[in-house]
Amino acid sequence: MPVAAGKVTVLWELVGPSDATGTVITEGNLADIDPSTLTLSTYTASSTVSWNGNVEIGNAEADSLIISSRIGSNGIVNGEANTALIFQTGSSYSANAYTYFTFVEPSATHTITVPSVNGKIITTANMVDITSTNTDLPSLTVEGTTTLNGATTVGSASSKTVTLTAQIKSLAYDNDNSKSTAFYFDGSTTGDSNYLSLILEDETVTRTINLPDCTGTIITTGNLNQITTTGTQGSMSVSGTSAINGNAILGDANTDLLTFGTGGKITGSTIFTFEGASANGNELSLAISEPSNDRTIAFRHGGTAVTSENSASTVTGTIGTLATATTVSAASTLGYVQLANKGTATSSDAGASQFTVDLSGSTVAVGTCASYTVTNNRIVTSSIIIPSVLAVTGGVAPFVVMQNIGTGSAKIGVCNMKTDAAMGGSVTVGYIVY
Repeated sequence: MPVAAGKVTVLWELVGPSDATGTVITEGNLADIDPSTLTLSTYTASSTVSWNGNVEIGNAEADSLIISSRIGSNGIVNGEANTALIFQTGSSYSANAYTYFTFVEPSATHTITVPSVNGKIITTANMVDITSTNTDLPSLTVEGTTTLNGATTVGSASSKTVTLTAQIKSLAYDNDNSKSTAFYFDGSTTGDSNYLSLILEDETVTRTINLPDCTGTIITTGNLNQITTTGTQGSMSVSGTSAINGNAILGDANTDLLTFGTGGKITGSTIFTFEGASANGNELSLAISEPSNDRTIAFRHGGTAVTSENSASTVTGTIGTLATATTVSAASTLGYVQLANKGTATSSDAGASQFTVDLSGSTVAVGTCASYTVTNNRIVTSSIIIPSVLAVTGGVAPFVVMQNIGTGSAKIGVCNMKTDAAMGGSVTVGYIVY
């Protein structure tokens, strides 16, 4: 047996065959303890312990490792002052591939809780592994750009709010039309090729669009037919065709004016239908015949409108000078009609005309008539023509008679009523064709 200096101390009881061969361990030869042949039920160290070489702690999943002390920095990794734990997944040591924990020097006592779940530890180098968070995340602040891929739900109930303080950047910009797409809306059927795009034109100044405090549908140029009512308009200008269906009220006071601009036309053969005080099946319609030329009808103030059905009972007294006469189509009990300003020739296609003859160079003898032919495409052989003396000069006393009626022309005789002298001067003769 070798002799070692020092006091012999028995540290534990050797368990094994009583006839085992070995070396007595003393304080002076503790290095002779071979761990590969040593089995301990407990191990307590009162000072610093250094385990060099490969160390295996536990030999079964049921074994546990309890560390009650603090884990200090081992200083193994160059440049890392606070390296506490180093991990290596391979079965053999590699000096260039390992994972280690390093800690920022604490300024206070902190606690890091390891959850009871399966997963990866998240560091700044594997943020992409964060694929979900707790649904009760109280808040989230992102300083940089955020990209949300896949289906995204913002808010879990209608009572939740979303506040956007930043500008909404366009998803795609159309350089040709200076427009950008801000939102795509897919509706209740998702995944198909039909969607709604909210496109913004390139701004020239800052604009504000107010969303009203009401329920309704946004109006665009594509659904203008959904405008069924508006508020009170101060003014309105319509450049195209307007169709006002249903009951319509134009003006709310007798001082309001309805003005048709220059060049404006009211189309249709029946342009107005008047109901009267009672809404029933009896109406008064204002119908317009197809014009053959531009016509102007002047409405005078006061009086009663004269039509073909109420002329006999409506027209009384003097009707003034007719600027345009027409064919007299029935017997008249209204006295006489004075014709004036119907032309100065014997050729006319109007329903009434006039002509002037100068007798100063060719007088009409006593008891005779001078014949004058008038041409008018309204005259037919069955026409009734009523001639009349409109004016005379030179003291003459004429009367007129019809001498012949043909197709397109007729002869009117200007006769001398005097019995003692020939008739000279001038005579203006008017006539009506019926």
